[in-house]
Amino acid sequence: MDRQEQLVLARREEAQALLRAGLETKERSDRVLALGVTVTGVAAAAGIANEFEPVMLGVPTAFSLLLAYVFQLYSDTIAFGVARKRVEEVLAFGLHEDVLIAETVAPVRHGRVNPSIPLTQGVYLLLAGGSTVAGFAVAWNVSHLVVTLYLIVTLLAGAALAASVRDMRRVWQLARNEVGDWPRDR
Repeated sequence: MDRQEQLVLARREEAQALLRAGLETKERSDRVLALGVTVTGVAAAAGIANEFEPVMLGVPTAFSLLLAYVFQLYSDTIAFGVARKRVEEVLAFGLHEDVLIAETVAPVRHGRVNPSIPLTQGVYLLLAGGSTVAGFAVAWNVSHLVVTLYLIVTLLAGAALAASVRDMRRVWQLARNEVGDWPRDR
């Protein structure tokens, strides 16, 4: 096997590994999100049904941290996709034809083309905000110390969520800058 064949084989294997990693990360984020929404929803519903509103104090923090983690996983998925796209480009250039197209057609899965994605993410952020307001109302009726602690913890969780959203929104460009001139001659 000559050097060119070895490079093609290695790059195809890399593309497959990146695809697997991206799919596994996306599946993990889906499972985490489903479990988290279920647990926080059941906890909130049980607390309200049993007239134990203090359960609402933990919901915003838990939900915000859950979303922060999910958005971090989405960032990983995006980065894997960018790297795979670069591998596809290099293979196509070297072979003078498109041999892999998963990331070539990936933009149809993104929010620019598929408005349900940013809409759903927006709904999750609204739920986090709404649960924060509900938790504040509960804290207000308990004590000033609880209000203070609630605000501190909820603001920290909100900051983590905001940072994760910001990072997810810019990871494509950051990843593209990192792999832009790959492969480098050695």
